[in-house]
Amino acid sequence: MQKLRCIVYCLVLLSFYGCINFEMETFIGADGSGSAIIHYWTDIKLIYQDTSETNLFSFNQEIINKNFNSDGIEVKSIKVWEDEKDSTYHAEVKIVFDDINNLNKNKFFSEYQFKFVDGATGQKIFEQRVKGYHSPFVDAEKYSLKFIYHFPGQIITDNANERKNNTLIWKFSLNQLKTDKTLTATIKTPVGTNLTFQILALAFILILLWILLIIRKKRRKIEE
Repeated sequence: MQKLRCIVYCLVLLSFYGCINFEMETFIGADGSGSAIIHYWTDIKLIYQDTSETNLFSFNQEIINKNFNSDGIEVKSIKVWEDEKDSTYHAEVKIVFDDINNLNKNKFFSEYQFKFVDGATGQKIFEQRVKGYHSPFVDAEKYSLKFIYHFPGQIITDNANERKNNTLIWKFSLNQLKTDKTLTATIKTPVGTNLTFQILALAFILILLWILLIIRKKRRKIEE
């Protein structure tokens, strides 16, 4: 009887797993490093109460920390709360990362297939997959996913829903995710990034030559 209850409970949870609103705001540097704020919420109390370690959208702080912690990622803060106004349950996670490409190795982001790589000269190519989802048990129009990206340079091409200067926004209702989607953008690499490196390299060379010149003069004086 206990086993039957467990099976029924798991089936009910599976039918509700799509009942999550999700928003991710990401800031990317020219080298691929950056930070992100992940916010998800639901009005289903059963999901909020689920403390299984396999739940990627857990509202348990210990499990959230395990889901996001991995090499190259630092969890800066975790916040979980209930909004009594509309009876929704929320979780917000703030992270910093060394390279967005390495997020693919993380448990939470493993299906996103991030790509931020060199394109044509002076350009970066960005891609991210959003996995399709379909369930007859979920009111697909009621729930949505939103991705906000702040890029380090001018946006040349994209397939976003909205663009604001160097910021792109993609938003999908679950009804629009019956198949996988791919977010894409081509970014112009900031000239200042390479210019700063070149200036620093030139300054280092000049200082090194100046030191060598002083050493040479001192040696001449000693020899005289």
